[in-house]
Amino acid sequence: MKRNEIRLTDHFLLSEFEDKATGLVCIHPLLPLRLEQLRIRLGVPLRITSSCRTWPEHRRIYRQQYGERWAEEISLGSRHLLCGPDEEDFQKYPVLMERLGEMTYLPAKSNLTCCAADVRRPEEVSSRTFELVARSLFDFVKPYPWGLHVDLRHTPLDK
Repeated sequence: MKRNEIRLTDHFLLSEFEDKATGLVCIHPLLPLRLEQLRIRLGVPLRITSSCRTWPEHRRIYRQQYGERWAEEISLGSRHLLCGPDEEDFQKYPVLMERLGEMTYLPAKSNLTCCAADVRRPEEVSSRTFELVARSLFDFVKPYPWGLHVDLRHTPLDK
C-alpha cells in the first residue's frame, strides 16, 4: 500500500488531502466527512484539487498564479496551511510583514491542522447548486470559475 492510501470515507482517501510536494497531511477530522456529504447530496464524484499545503507549496501556487505579485496576493492565513510562512520570505519580501497588520489569523510555524479543500465543480452540476449545497455544510465557501474553496474555519476539532 502506498503512503496515505487510507480510506477515510466511502469515496475519499487520505492521499487526496496531502500536500502535493511533500505528501504531508494533517486534516480536520470533519473535512472528509463533510466532503462525503457534499458528494452524496450532489450525487456525483468530486475531485479535490488542493487541500493540505506546506508554506513552500502554498507560495509556489501563488507564484504560478500571480507571478511577481505573489507576495501581495498570497493568503497568509490560509486554512490549507500545515505551517506558517518562512522567516526568509518575511526578510526578502517586506510586503509580507506589512500585511501582517491586516491579519486576524496567522498560522504558527509549528504544524497545524488543515481544514480546507479546493474542489473542482462537476460538469453535471451548476455553479449555483454546487455553491448552495456546499454552503449548507461548510463554514466558509469561496467560489472560483473552476470550482469552490471550502473550509471549516469556525468548527472546533472536537465537534
